[in-house]
Amino acid sequence: MIIFFVMTVTLPKKTYTTPDGVEVQYAPYKDYEPDNVKIFHDFDRVSDGKFHMHLDWSPYSTPSENDLEMWFKLGCPTRDSIGDGKGSGNLDSDRLIEAMGRYLCIAGY
Repeated sequence: MIIFFVMTVTLPKKTYTTPDGVEVQYAPYKDYEPDNVKIFHDFDRVSDGKFHMHLDWSPYSTPSENDLEMWFKLGCPTRDSIGDGKGSGNLDSDRLIEAMGRYLCIAGY
């Protein structure tokens, strides 16, 4: 007889520091509707667990760890402040990569 044990390990949430110096953790909230699920990309303060800020990302996808790192490195821009002239539409990986190229002064961005 073979017995398998499954162990679940929960890693601590990654902490980010906002431009105003507040430590936050990604705390997505899922809104279940009859025909879909929307994800609100919120960040809660580490100090008290309360809402602090929101990431302007599609409610139908989840940003990668790299996306979150870039977003914080860029100062947590919105669709209007990211500087790509588009102004509308949620942020996504491509918009963050383009903004990082401009931030790092890489030709072609």
